[in-house]
Amino acid sequence: MKGLVFTEFLEFVETQMGADMVDAIIDDCELSTGGAYTAVGTYPFSELRDLLLAVVKRSGAEPGDLLRAFGHKLCSTFASGYGQYFDSAGSLFQLLASIDDHIHVEVRKLYPDAELPSMRIAGRSSDQMLLDYRSERGLEALAEGLIEATSNYYREPVTVSTTQMSDADGEFVRFTIDRKAA
Repeated sequence: MKGLVFTEFLEFVETQMGADMVDAIIDDCELSTGGAYTAVGTYPFSELRDLLLAVVKRSGAEPGDLLRAFGHKLCSTFASGYGQYFDSAGSLFQLLASIDDHIHVEVRKLYPDAELPSMRIAGRSSDQMLLDYRSERGLEALAEGLIEATSNYYREPVTVSTTQMSDADGEFVRFTIDRKAA
C-alpha cells in the first residue's frame, strides 16, 4: 500500500486524538517499519490494518466510523494534491466514473506496484449512480468517506448506501449514490 495512505492516516489520528495516541498505537503494533513511513514508499497493508485496530482498541471508535472519517481527510489531500482530476471531472458522478478508466491508469503509470480497488459503474441516471467496489482489503467504509467528501467538494449533496453483493467473480460492495433534491 502506498505510503501516502500511512502518512495521512497517522496525521489524521494525531489531529483527531493527539500525538500521544500516534505514539501509543505505533508502540502497540509490531511494525516492520517501526512506524516510519514516507509518502512515496510502499508498505504492507497489514501495518495499516494493525494501526487501525490499535486506534479502535484504544479509543473505542467503530472501525467503519473511523475509516469513513479518514476518507473525508484523504479526499482533502487528494483534492489539493491532484486537483486536476477534480477540476477536469467537474462533478461527483463524472469523477467516480473516471476512477478505474482514467485515475487508476495514471496511478499505475507512476506506481506499477500499486494494488488498487476496482470501482465500476453498474448503473447511472442523472440522479443516481450504482458503483461496484471490489477490494480484498475491506476498506469500503474508507471509500464511502471519500465519496461523501467528494460530494461535499463539488457541493452536490448525496445519500450513500451500501449493499453486500456477490457474483461469479466474488464478493463486492455496491454503493447506491442518490443526489439529494436541491
